[in-house]
Amino acid sequence: MTSDFSAAGIHLERACHYLQGTDHTSVEARQALDLLIEAVAVAECSRPVADVVPFRKVLLLRREPLTNHL
Repeated sequence: MTSDFSAAGIHLERACHYLQGTDHTSVEARQALDLLIEAVAVAECSRPVADVVPFRKVLLLRREPLTNHL
């Protein structure tokens, strides 16, 4: 099973939104969530690049030159 970093980031941001208090615990919780949000964003952006399948180069030979058919 793979992680859904995008969904995790959304939920963490929502949790941060719910902790809008000015008390010490809310402030520390938001700071911790900010670190998690950043870690999730880094993980999402550093996913391995997919393998690229090379295609053979094909030369197309045309029998007639390209002209403007207006």
